[in-house]
Amino acid sequence: LPIELNIFLKRIEKAKLNEKVLIREDFRKKILKSKNSKFKYIPKNYLSPVTTMIYGDKVANFIFNEPYYAILTTNKDLAKSFSNHFNLLWKTAKR
Repeated sequence: LPIELNIFLKRIEKAKLNEKVLIREDFRKKILKSKNSKFKYIPKNYLSPVTTMIYGDKVANFIFNEPYYAILTTNKDLAKSFSNHFNLLWKTAKR
């Protein structure tokens, strides 16, 4: 979904949002990013096939296999739990 991703990245830049992304080590050359993006790399066996975005009290899960799914949950405790998990992986990831 490169067109949608480019639109999303432009919106991140326009809103002056910062994003931190964990990505598989073998995807280093395949990523699209904004000037507000920070990336770290982890072994592929530590990543889920589901893309997760955490913002505020929301958790958005995206499944990029057909049929495509997006699940948005608004729950402060769930967002905190996902955020804590992300931060643990972020601390151990490679630059």
